[in-house]
Amino acid sequence: MSPWSPASSLGQSASPQSPPPRQRPPPSLPQPPAKKQKQPPKKQSSVKEPPKKKEQMKKKAKEPAKLPWEKTYEECCEEAKKAVDEHFKPKKPEKKVPINPADSAFFLKMTDVNRRKFIPPSDYDDSIT
Repeated sequence: MSPWSPASSLGQSASPQSPPPRQRPPPSLPQPPAKKQKQPPKKQSSVKEPPKKKEQMKKKAKEPAKLPWEKTYEECCEEAKKAVDEHFKPKKPEKKVPINPADSAFFLKMTDVNRRKFIPPSDYDDSIT
């Protein structure tokens, strides 16, 4: 048969032998049911509040803050005064961490050495003098 024959285009094999029939896989054995884990018995509380009361309390507590254009003049003044007082209240000084004397002596020596070095004036400074 030619490669363009109708038999080859339909996916049929051109050879006279047919492939062996497929064999089914052996049936799988049923798996044993999974063991249930023991759960402790649930305790029933004697008194429970209905959920409606809790939801109402949460709604009341979570009122959104008023936007600036919804506030009265007095409310704006109070808020501004609180912000100013908070900003200008006395602040506690930071605790000073002691410095190791050996380290401070090392850096003091470095500054003394740099002071003693002669640095010639720059060309600009030399031209002025």
